[in-house]
Amino acid sequence: MPQQIEDGSGKRFTWHIDADGRGTVFATTLPEEHHVNQKAEKFWSIPFDSINPTGANDYFIHVRNTDTSVRVIPRINITSTVAGYLEIQSVSGTSIGGGAVVPVNATVGGPTPANLTTETAVDITGLSDDGVQHFHWLEADKTAHINLPATIRLKQNQAMALLWVPATGILTGTIEVYEEEVD
Repeated sequence: MPQQIEDGSGKRFTWHIDADGRGTVFATTLPEEHHVNQKAEKFWSIPFDSINPTGANDYFIHVRNTDTSVRVIPRINITSTVAGYLEIQSVSGTSIGGGAVVPVNATVGGPTPANLTTETAVDITGLSDDGVQHFHWLEADKTAHINLPATIRLKQNQAMALLWVPATGILTGTIEVYEEEVD
């Protein structure tokens, strides 16, 4: 026999239970970054445009979390004029030679600063490789949408950088980043 359960708020919202004891539900799911942006406006894009690293194995973008909250990088969108390997590395040290890039809030007019130090250059030095998080083969003149399988989580004062293995190629793209929600 079907039953109905009331929600207990006094508004008489009900939940239909069928004869087999199954509840009828309606749900909408969103990727976490969409939810964070809708709820707190804390989703940013870090743009880089026409970066031409000067030699092989050069860092060309550096991202350091300066906030107490964890920053998550779920995706990198990138294109290159030549084919080659891109390395996403955990790094430490003090970067030298980078120019500041301002992360763009995904909510147009969003007031929340990213609290990230982000830099681009043709050869950022002063960084130490603390390990390759991910590497990806880029085909020439094709945009790669790199969905990181485990995402990259940056705790306070932790950093990552993109390293271009070939000695040539012009790179353009964005790094997506959001603030991790704490329950």
